[in-house]
Amino acid sequence: MAAIFRRSHLLILPSFYEGLALVLLEALACGCRLVSTNFPGLEEVLGELPGSYCRLVELPRLKSLDTPFLEDEASFEGRLAAAIQDQIEAVQKEPKMDAALMTPILKEYTWTRVFERVEQVYFRALNRTGL
Repeated sequence: MAAIFRRSHLLILPSFYEGLALVLLEALACGCRLVSTNFPGLEEVLGELPGSYCRLVELPRLKSLDTPFLEDEASFEGRLAAAIQDQIEAVQKEPKMDAALMTPILKEYTWTRVFERVEQVYFRALNRTGL
């Protein structure tokens, strides 16, 4: 996947639900711009990136976990198309992204850093219980 990402300029993830979209971080680490639906947690992770690097598209109203209301599909498709067009234009203006802008985000989501944060939670829980 990394080899494909490195040859690409853009990753599009029009998902209605994702638990943890690691593919976005992986693509970003390989220099891809992003277009994704704005599911919970993404703004907190990717919100610091310039709009020319990441476009988050508002989700349509959902009937269930992954089923939009039919009447909202056209407006969602329009928002998604506009975000994709914006990112294509950004690539045409500036094909390479500035790695220095991505590094602060990506360094927080290495496996080592994620493990450190999980470990801290466990230690705090153990200290509260007196174990």
